Amino acid sequence: MKKYLMAITLALLLNGCGEDSSGESSVDISVYLPANSISKQYTDVVKSNGDLTNNEYTKSILVEPNLITTKQNELLESIVTISDEKVNVILIGDRNRTKIYERNIHIGDEIYSYKSVNKSKELTIGVQRVGEEHIEVVESCILDSKIDKYEFYFYEYKNYDDDHDILKLKCTSIKTVNTTVDADYTNAVAYENGTTVSKENISYTYLQKGIGEVAMIDSDCIIDKSKNIVDDTANKSECIGEQYHYILYHTQY
Repeated sequence: MKKYLMAITLALLLNGCGEDSSGESSVDISVYLPANSISKQYTDVVKSNGDLTNNEYTKSILVEPNLITTKQNELLESIVTISDEKVNVILIGDRNRTKIYERNIHIGDEIYSYKSVNKSKELTIGVQRVGEEHIEVVESCILDSKIDKYEFYFYEYKNYDDDHDILKLKCTSIKTVNTTVDADYTNAVAYENGTTVSKENISYTYLQKGIGEVAMIDSDCIIDKSKNIVDDTANKSECIGEQYHYILYHTQY
C-alpha cells in the first residue's frame, strides 16, 4: 500500500511540473536564445522625419554552457548568463544596462522591466546654464503569444520542423522628462519646471526557439507631428505621418 501511495504521489508531482493551477505549461525563455554558435545577418530599417535608412550588419554569437556572447560587426554587444530562474542580459556600450528576464513564464506574464535610459543634461541658452533636464525611459515586455509563423514584407519565419516555434513579446516604453529651471531664470526662459510623461510606445520582438531574435517591429502612431508625440494606443485614424524601426533576420533555413 505504501509503495502504491508513493507511486501516485510521484505521478502527481511529475504531472504538475512546469504547470500552474490552470494546467497551462510554462515557457522556458532560455531555449528561445541561440542554441549554437552562429553568425546572423540582419537588416535594420528606420524611417523618421521623412528620412529612410537601411543598414545591414552581422552578429557573431558564441554559445557556451550558460553563457552567450554577442558581437555586432566585431564589437562586443551583449553578454547573457543563464541561471536556474533568471536570464541576465548585460548590454555593452553607451547603453551599459542590464536586463533581467524571468526564465519560466506564462502567456501574459511580464518577462522584464528596466530603465533603458536614465540620464541628465544641462539646459543652456548660449553658454549660460539655465537649468537641468532628467530623462528616464522604462521599458517592459510581456509574453504575448506563442506562434508557428510570422511574415513581414518578404521575410518569413516559421516553425519549419515542429521544434522551432516563435515567442511574440509585446514591449512598452514610457519616457518621463523632469525639468528643473534654475531660480534666477524661472521668469526669463521658455523652459518650465515640471514633469512630462510620454504616451505609450509599443513594439514587438519575436524570438525563435534555438535561434534567438528574428524580428523587432516598432511602428509608431504619431498623433502630433510638430512635437513628435507618439501614442501607439491611439486609434489608427488619429495617426499622422509614418515612422518606424524594424530589425529583420535573414533566415538560414
